[in-house]
Amino acid sequence: MTLDVFFLSYLESNREKNWFKVKKKYPRARWIHGVKGLALAHKICANLSQTDFFFLVNGDNEICEDFKFKVPVSPLKPAVYCWRSLNPVNGLIYGFGGVKLFPKSFFFSPSFSFVDMSTSFNYQIVNELASVTRFNASALEAWRGAFRESVKLSSECIEGQKSKETKERLNIWCEKGEDVAFGKYVLQGARQGRIYGKENKNNKKALSRINDFNWLKEVFIDKGNSLLNN
Repeated sequence: MTLDVFFLSYLESNREKNWFKVKKKYPRARWIHGVKGLALAHKICANLSQTDFFFLVNGDNEICEDFKFKVPVSPLKPAVYCWRSLNPVNGLIYGFGGVKLFPKSFFFSPSFSFVDMSTSFNYQIVNELASVTRFNASALEAWRGAFRESVKLSSECIEGQKSKETKERLNIWCEKGEDVAFGKYVLQGARQGRIYGKENKNNKKALSRINDFNWLKEVFIDKGNSLLNN
């Protein structure tokens, strides 16, 4: 079964390098860049898709050499399939930034979530390492990726998540990786995201702001870049 593949980028500084790897592996892939708002960007991919399911690769996601864009099961059921991805800062391997396979109908259903667009609809894990999420390419990107993920973990907004596993991941985000490139920003973003997520656990409007990259940049300038002069 041949499905559409989209490469979705916005402000990732390493997007071109990651795009070339996707394009080399799957020449029919399409690059969607610069759409403001993650929800809208995903819906554009869904509108453009000529297949009922489509693969989506994020701009900071480096595809593994042996990964292939093939369906994990047949027949596919209405679900979001997510491959495993390596976090190069703290070594965690799970769905953070991973390659996803979406049913296009999901983006036009009442179940569509503006906080986490992957795990809110029949989330299915594909236990295969498909990529490395190179989110720590700059101070802002490192802080932003950690802040967003820690908000999701600490607010426990992901449907069906296991509390013990979530807390273990959150602790690793907040404690490990300081000596890696921009690691201090990762720890700072994770710790600030943990606070924000807990404080706004039941506030969907506040939680949805983590998908507004302009708002995130303002928060970073206000709170996250204090390390620049240290």
